[in-house]
Amino acid sequence: MSQSRLQNDSLVRTLAQGIIHRDLRPIALLTLEAGRPLAFLAAQIIWLAQPALTLGFEPRLLTRLAQLLEEPGSIDGLIDYLDVEE
Repeated sequence: MSQSRLQNDSLVRTLAQGIIHRDLRPIALLTLEAGRPLAFLAAQIIWLAQPALTLGFEPRLLTRLAQLLEEPGSIDGLIDYLDVEE
């Protein structure tokens, strides 16, 4: 498995665990299902707004999130992880 794929899997697990820990699973699943076609656009917005977003978020996290959203099937992986954890 490639380094990028391992990092994406790690980020998906971290995001899912944060969602589960905050009891946001139903809302997250609904939002992810509805917003799946817009994932690539969301990644582009993160890239564009990254200079401003670094005021509140770690730059490395923003980069990893944008890269994750650009990957085809990444949202499916997060949805699958949240469904399995129920």
